[in-house]
Amino acid sequence: MNKIYLFAALMLLVAGCTSENTLSNYYAEEASEVIKSPGPDLANPDIYCDSTDENCVCMVCENSNFDLVNPFNKFYSIDLQGGTCRFQTECTKDIFLSYSDSPDYLGLFGSEQVRFFMLGQGSNFAEFADATRYCNNSLRMAVRWLSSTEGFEYPLPSAERAECMMEKDVLPVYLLYSEGQAIDSARAGEVAARFAGAGPVILSAEFDVDPYNHTSLDKAIDQAIAMKGSCPNCLIAISPKLEYNHTLDDEGKAYGYNATYAALDYIFRDSQRASEAREKIDMVGIGINSHYARNCVAASLIWDAVFYSKYALRTYEKPSVWAYFLIDEGQYNAGGAERSECTWSASETAKAYSDLYKYIPSLVDAGAIGVAPYSLYGVGTGPLECVNCGLMDVDLNQYAQHIQWFSLCQVYYTKNGIIPIVFSPVPCADCSFATNYNMYQLDEFRSGITFTEEELQKRQIVPFPTFFRCNGQLMSKVPRKSTLIYMMGLVQETTSATGTRN
Repeated sequence: MNKIYLFAALMLLVAGCTSENTLSNYYAEEASEVIKSPGPDLANPDIYCDSTDENCVCMVCENSNFDLVNPFNKFYSIDLQGGTCRFQTECTKDIFLSYSDSPDYLGLFGSEQVRFFMLGQGSNFAEFADATRYCNNSLRMAVRWLSSTEGFEYPLPSAERAECMMEKDVLPVYLLYSEGQAIDSARAGEVAARFAGAGPVILSAEFDVDPYNHTSLDKAIDQAIAMKGSCPNCLIAISPKLEYNHTLDDEGKAYGYNATYAALDYIFRDSQRASEAREKIDMVGIGINSHYARNCVAASLIWDAVFYSKYALRTYEKPSVWAYFLIDEGQYNAGGAERSECTWSASETAKAYSDLYKYIPSLVDAGAIGVAPYSLYGVGTGPLECVNCGLMDVDLNQYAQHIQWFSLCQVYYTKNGIIPIVFSPVPCADCSFATNYNMYQLDEFRSGITFTEEELQKRQIVPFPTFFRCNGQLMSKVPRKSTLIYMMGLVQETTSATGTRN
């Protein structure tokens, strides 16, 4: 019996040694694999590069007729009327600081400044005038649709109203839109001629032009080139529709946004006037529309547009303007009712407007200069069809997305926002000198939830008194002294360490 126990013990000892050795060999092999793993090839520019600020681009705006006597210059950073805006290459840290390290009164109100990422409003100047009151009278981009119906010509805009906007440091954006039925270059030239010498107005050729239709794309290219000829100081955009296609290819994969990317390639690379397009077109116009999205997720919709902006910047060195942002609550995405892909919920709709602030640094990095909600009141106020795409109703009842957007808008302009428009068309660049780290503090103000009726009543955004309106008259009265002092307090609060603000 003892021999049996002895044999068993011996077998257990051998097994234990074998197990321990096997385990040691296992870890030894793991360690050797780690040691043998090659590190990054530092000589490969695709993996590593020596970042430099020489590849940075700044959006610089100037007005040589700057006048400190102008009462609006006591609040707004620059009078753009009669001025210009440009995308300055080789904008190093020293050059960037040269625009902001001047004496205080010039640093705040100088004739030449780096522009900050703009928050705006569409779909017309009347809605802009109402919306800016909910954002400390500080919105900087007013979007106006020049829409035609049934093939009629684009309406001719009023240059005086644009000049009224630019006098208060607001950049007007005009979108030509005819649903592809009246893409006329001669009429586009007439529109642009209205703004010759007025200032750096942004004009887009036929907006949301069909990316599948090369004939329409050619006409839009002709429009853009004609507008640049009629208004050299205008910033000209071209704007293929950013639309997701759920149709499956031969491999069973959805076409996705391929047509929109291909349209950009056609415009700047393959079309007969590609070289002229690269020379005359300043930027790409982008419309973010829940009807054309691949799903019903706010972050996904924004990132899809960021990637497209980055493609335009990295491939063709074109910055972008997000001319409208439309979420139609309760309605389908690009799949449509026949596919039953998804519908936009109330919570995702509200989250979309708060997520925009979260991703503003990424927008700027991708070359975007500003973003504007499509419409303040929704139905009937713009040319695009939607059921529930407003931020509030005409009776001034504020929706959850209104609370999200404008509560953050007020914080953005008075404390934590105002990011300079500095980006690079190449991946290897160091433009961190323009980073505003306070922007990341906006996270604490963002909830991304749908409010109950009780919460909405408690969180209503109270509008500021009207400072100016440009939709019905050229100028409003200069604010009372007490109001101006209060506004100056906001200016001081938003002044950065380098003496610049928006």
